[in-house]
Amino acid sequence: CLSEELTYSQRVEEFKVFRKNEDSEYEHIYTGTVIGSKKIIKFDAPVHTDRIVITVTQSRSNPVLKSIKIYE
Repeated sequence: CLSEELTYSQRVEEFKVFRKNEDSEYEHIYTGTVIGSKKIIKFDAPVHTDRIVITVTQSRSNPVLKSIKIYE
């Protein structure tokens, strides 16, 4: 679950999520658009990793994320 700090307005227009795989390489697992107050990402299968990277690829201004939550 991702959320932006809306005090500064909604800024993220596109983002990508990567996971670190067993070979210590980063694998693209998701591309999304606007985040806003809450963006819930559900995967069809479990994602096993010890590291997640979120890259904002397009935004209206400098993005300000309020929270990043990962659930099992």
